Amino acid sequence: MNPRTIVPPEPLDVNSTNRLEDNCCLWREKYEDFCLLANLTETSIAYQLAMPRHAAGDGGRRILGNVTFKDGEDKKEPSVIIRKVEEYCLGQTNKTFERFQFFERNR
Repeated sequence: MNPRTIVPPEPLDVNSTNRLEDNCCLWREKYEDFCLLANLTETSIAYQLAMPRHAAGDGGRRILGNVTFKDGEDKKEPSVIIRKVEEYCLGQTNKTFERFQFFERNR
């Protein structure tokens, strides 16, 4: 199969704040499958770094622009980039409010 014919996942939907955590986890799974199918590990590191920025869309680019890296983290490692996007999305979820909505009953 030609890796160039495999389509990357849809851009990350960061505007639906009530489902951001789920959207991010689903996007990460789709992106990891895409990387495996497209055999991205065999490409140059510059290509591997550009692909998550492209696949994440405008919202993902905004997230990546606000991400900070610690001293031991490598900015040139694609897995670190994906993990940072996921950490940002998980940090934006209000679990207390979501639990309240889940357990609230309207009779």
